[in-house]
Amino acid sequence: MAITPTLTYLDLQNRVLRWLDEADSTSTHTSTRIKEALNAAQRRLYYSKPWPFAMWPNEETVTTVAGTRVYALHPSVGKIRSLWSDDDGNFASLLPRRQWEVLGINRSTTARVNPSGWTMGPIWPVSAQPTTTGTVSIVSSSTSDTTSRKLVITGISNGNIEVGETLTANGTTTVTSTFSYSHILSASIQGSWVGTCTFKDNAGNTMLALTTGVESRDYPTIEAAESPAGSRVYRYTFLRRCPEMVNDGDLPAIKPNDLSEVLVYDTLLDETSYNTEMTAQALSVFNKRREELWKQLCDTHDDQILGAYPRTVRDLDAASLPRYIRE
Repeated sequence: MAITPTLTYLDLQNRVLRWLDEADSTSTHTSTRIKEALNAAQRRLYYSKPWPFAMWPNEETVTTVAGTRVYALHPSVGKIRSLWSDDDGNFASLLPRRQWEVLGINRSTTARVNPSGWTMGPIWPVSAQPTTTGTVSIVSSSTSDTTSRKLVITGISNGNIEVGETLTANGTTTVTSTFSYSHILSASIQGSWVGTCTFKDNAGNTMLALTTGVESRDYPTIEAAESPAGSRVYRYTFLRRCPEMVNDGDLPAIKPNDLSEVLVYDTLLDETSYNTEMTAQALSVFNKRREELWKQLCDTHDDQILGAYPRTVRDLDAASLPRYIRE
């Protein structure tokens, strides 16, 4: 008897198919539909709560540059959990844009030692924007990347105009753009690249590196409400983006593993909207089992365990002491 059961992507698929009496079916349509539904169910559950299992294992940092408001975060960021200022020895405020006017944010301020707060910014296709306006370039790490291997980009050029072009790789020889760019809006590769495509700005700084099988990247950003001073270090923690189950042996992102069976019943509930032969009794059973597993999953990650601190809230007046909240 296995002490710790391990449910794989294939196990979840088979459990759904057995409920549907299609375990022996060779229908690729049914198989594809179930795979898509399982991943959709995982995404819904994954982003529904700040689960501990979704936390990125490392604390990442951002160092400010004087006059620069927006900074790229790690590409795996799904949701920021904390932002800490090393210089202040305190948590930095995350402010929604709708609060800027109420709080008297001064966007004209420069080199603010303590910005009033930060907010989530746009999604960038590069880890850093060009340091100066100028041409950009690509180069591959393999001489085989020519002709059909391309990088398609759009960006903001001179005169604040949006332009785009396609850069065709020439192996390990650098290929330079026709237009000058102050900001990159999109960047994605075409063709089956053998080596790594490195995308650089006019100063030779690497903005993006794409390896085989990775066509593009998304970099979430944070924006200082007021232009910060330089060399300020901020540490952040975050929930990582939900991974996709692809191979039969992939393990679900939902932990503990045995409770990932909740995805089976989520998928079966989705199936009732497609399969008109499903009965009301079956729907009731799926709902009940899904709710039971959901409750067990929430209880497993409940922080109200022996020795846990009581929950507290802080009044809007940041100077006031925390108040304890009775459960």
